[in-house]
Amino acid sequence: ERKLDVLVAALRSASYTCVYTGAGVSTSANIPDFRGDNGLNNKPIPMVVLGLKEQDLDFVMPTYSHMAIAKLVNVGMVKFVATSNHDGLHHKSGLSPECVSDVFGNAYVEECLKCRVRRLRRVIVPTSMLGRKCDNKECGGRLH
Repeated sequence: ERKLDVLVAALRSASYTCVYTGAGVSTSANIPDFRGDNGLNNKPIPMVVLGLKEQDLDFVMPTYSHMAIAKLVNVGMVKFVATSNHDGLHHKSGLSPECVSDVFGNAYVEECLKCRVRRLRRVIVPTSMLGRKCDNKECGGRLH
């Protein structure tokens, strides 16, 4: 209980709080981490995203941790979230893209290599090898 009191006091007294998350925030959603006993680093190179079939990741829901962080952002106690995960669960928790940085990318984001517009999709984006084009017809750039 004492640790929680210290955390609450720190959050209340801070003028600008950022949260950084890693694999541990998503493991309770059955997304494997990279360094744990069953982590992806201990297996052959995964042929699918995060060791899951890509279509399965679309049905993974945010954890209690993701939702608690979203609540802290929504009430103004946290201003920004940076994550090393690319599972999109912070976005699925309702956080706007403006307050989340996906440090290593996001399986749900496509970026136009010409106009640099980034789009958050509802499903995992196909690989860039499929030749998808920018949603802006005037641009027509290749999506990555």
